[in-house]
Amino acid sequence: MAAAAAAAADETDGTRRDRLQQRLGMVFGQGFVALPRFTAANAADLAASRADASLHADDPLAAYTWLQLMERVRPPLARLGRPMQEAEALGSGEGLNLSIAQIPHVPGQRWAGLPQGDTAADGPGVPDGCASLVLQGAPADLAGQLCGLLVDEWTEVVPSRNETTGIAFQYDPPDACAPQAILLAVPPVIGEPWQVGTLNRVLLETLDLARLRGVDPAALGDVAHYLPAIYLAFNVNADAVSTDPNPLAP
Repeated sequence: MAAAAAAAADETDGTRRDRLQQRLGMVFGQGFVALPRFTAANAADLAASRADASLHADDPLAAYTWLQLMERVRPPLARLGRPMQEAEALGSGEGLNLSIAQIPHVPGQRWAGLPQGDTAADGPGVPDGCASLVLQGAPADLAGQLCGLLVDEWTEVVPSRNETTGIAFQYDPPDACAPQAILLAVPPVIGEPWQVGTLNRVLLETLDLARLRGVDPAALGDVAHYLPAIYLAFNVNADAVSTDPNPLAP
């Protein structure tokens, strides 16, 4: 008994809560739900958010519209909303009494359950890590002791208004364009060294020949039938089969 008393004296609030809930489940069955009391550490932030009229964009029925839409796809919300609506229709004194809050509170922000604007004039937008709350039957003062049920929860990603993006595409380069070229030149006079003027003339002649490769096909005449061609054999001694393109010239 002394050891049990010492353990009870040293246990934390969370451990004591779990132990008492386990005892109640053993007495009343596992379906029995006990609601422990707690105090909201951010009660001031919650109160400021609930008092901000811009949160629901001047629509006092925003939370009710949201619940009617979401209970069609969220069974836990349907199990909450339908009994409350039926109780209200029967005049039992119970019914939906929804309020919304969003933490951390940012003055002028719009509730995450509403369409967000596209510009900064529509509000600061939804901050990162924001928790949106829909409260049913919550007291006006959240600074005291509270108890309640968590009906449903889920996580969603809200797209940012502006994103930095990029695009990449792949295309085939022109097949007629060589990836690299080497110009091999020799001095025009054997035995004489290169001179600046001679090298300049070789480069200019090379550029002229490169431009000739870009001749329009219509200007080639009969030669166009033989192009593209890489090599044409020509042997003046008739030692091999050869082609003489001179007669094709106009």
